[in-house]
Amino acid sequence: MKVFKLLMATLGLVALLLVSTSCGNEPAPEQRVECTKDADCNKNDKCRVCSSDKCVKKSDCCTTDLECTGGERCWNVPGKAYGKCGAAK
Repeated sequence: MKVFKLLMATLGLVALLLVSTSCGNEPAPEQRVECTKDADCNKNDKCRVCSSDKCVKKSDCCTTDLECTGGERCWNVPGKAYGKCGAAK
């Protein structure tokens, strides 16, 4: 009978340790990292850049006139593979 009580007490302590170490100590869920640099985003769309681990489109960025609104044109940015929307001259 003493062996049974000792075994039950030991199992209880082990269970308590398992529960106490698993509660509240779980790591935060991992956030999905879409990019670390602009090149990760702009392979297909030169106007996409990396911002806070996510690919986003730069405002007023374009590669053709069709991407601009209000009759604007896509003007080349020297040294870049993209342009910037601006008024037609």
